[in-house]
Amino acid sequence: MALNFPDSPSPDDEFVSGTTTWKWDGTVWNALDELGALQGIQGITGTGTQGTIGTQGTTGTQGTTGAGTQGTTGTQGTTGTTGTQGTTGTQGTTGTTGTQGTTGGTGTQGTTGAQGTTGGTDITLDTAPVLGGHLQSGGFDIDLADNDQLILGTTGATGDAQLYSDGTNVILQLTAANNVDFTIQGGSSGTEKILHYIDDGSTAIYYEGTAIIGTQSNVTNTSGAYIRANNLSTPTTKDIGFNTLDKQEDNPASVALSEQHCGSVIFADDNTGFTVTVEASGGSTFPIGGMTTIINGNTSVAITVADNSTIVYYLDGATRTDIGATGTIAAGGVANIWREAAGVYFMWGTGITV
Repeated sequence: MALNFPDSPSPDDEFVSGTTTWKWDGTVWNALDELGALQGIQGITGTGTQGTIGTQGTTGTQGTTGAGTQGTTGTQGTTGTTGTQGTTGTQGTTGTTGTQGTTGGTGTQGTTGAQGTTGGTDITLDTAPVLGGHLQSGGFDIDLADNDQLILGTTGATGDAQLYSDGTNVILQLTAANNVDFTIQGGSSGTEKILHYIDDGSTAIYYEGTAIIGTQSNVTNTSGAYIRANNLSTPTTKDIGFNTLDKQEDNPASVALSEQHCGSVIFADDNTGFTVTVEASGGSTFPIGGMTTIINGNTSVAITVADNSTIVYYLDGATRTDIGATGTIAAGGVANIWREAAGVYFMWGTGITV
């Protein structure tokens, strides 16, 4: 008799026909043991070796579905031994690389790590170092060995000058080919000359920006050295070696002896008389140790020397005489006046009357 199974069963649905129960496993209906039949005891599993697996037979045609009830599921047989591992298949070809994905956004900046210790610096490895700022000594000295030079200026390999020690002398060597001068300057302006050397020329020492003493070309009538005579009415330089005397006064109306007359001449030749006054310490700037010469070039008129609150001694070659209030220098006479102390002068010469 044909079985009429239900349509669209669900897994584990059962169908009873007669004494047979059928159960749907999701694919086919399986018959269980007949109702009322007793389950036999599981037999002992054989110990024979596993037979070789037969070749797969051809699939038979689907038989008609039986109408018997689903039998009970038998006990699980023991698992057969695992077969040997098959050989690995050949490596398949590598697939093409996919397109580059878009770059993700930049992450937030991480915190700065702790400062590492400063490594040592060896400037001997750099044969041409260039400073990026001022070089500061940091409380240490900069040592130059003998004959190692500090190069000043950028003209040529030796610059404009080299400062160094040869072990005996400290030398500032000017580069001859560069024709440079040497100047020490300072003062409140910062540019006031103190000492100045002219290349292949003179050297001068300055006071308040004016050359006071220096060297000069040793030509006719010069000794090669000069000193500035600021005490003259018209300051000028005086040769040191030849002991020259400049005319400080030329036919004056009167003279009060002061520092400007030191080392110079008071001269008259216009036959007009005048007085030279010798002041005491409070009224005179004529220096102690200073000397002046009075030359009377007149033909007939005398020059008067007046003693104003001081002592003037006249030396005539035999005696020393205080001139008192006044003394005179006759026409054609010459008198030298020298200051020995604050209130003491000495005078000597020719044509002097006291």
